[in-house]
Amino acid sequence: MPLQKIQFKPGVNRDQTNYANEGGWYECDKIRFRSGYPQKIGGWLRYGVFTILGACRSMFNWVTSYGDNLMALGTNKKVYIENGRALYDITPLRAENSTFTSPATDDCFTVTFGSNVVLVTIVNHEATTGDFVTFSGVVGTPNPDSLGGIPISEFNANFEVTVIDDDNFTIVMPTTAIFGNGWNVGTWGTGTWGRGGSPDIIIGGGTDITAEFE
Repeated sequence: MPLQKIQFKPGVNRDQTNYANEGGWYECDKIRFRSGYPQKIGGWLRYGVFTILGACRSMFNWVTSYGDNLMALGTNKKVYIENGRALYDITPLRAENSTFTSPATDDCFTVTFGSNVVLVTIVNHEATTGDFVTFSGVVGTPNPDSLGGIPISEFNANFEVTVIDDDNFTIVMPTTAIFGNGWNVGTWGTGTWGRGGSPDIIIGGGTDITAEFE
């Protein structure tokens, strides 16, 4: 019996069963068809430099009447809008009792030497573990640039909270606190002789801090 050339049809056909789709492609992954033949996709390109929090559960794309191409992304933690390779956090604030301002949040941070975990005290904050809070208006006391060695700019940001009780929760900072008292910590003569570099606590914040809960 002479050999016969088999010519496959281009494209993936899922309207028929694999058996019925004789001479065609039924299942493929990461390929395209060029000149009638399958060709593997040559890799992935990073769309933007941003990252998202959580696992993305859904995406929705639309174009406005002004021609803006927008993409909504919903994760198990946040809601984002992407436009022009820029990502915007649009997670809604908590409907009730979401914003706390001074004096309730004055000096609400407890910073521990040698740790990047900061204790936040806000009476009746009504948050739960996994919620997010955004601080603004934080200033250094007494150091105008940092609280316990943690830059002030890091406090004026968005954080995921771990609840301790009705009035306290913790946040994690990018920088570890380096301020403390005792021998070999801070300036010469700080504290008493022989005290050692114990993990002293510094409380700081300011007078016009705002905390907004998501």
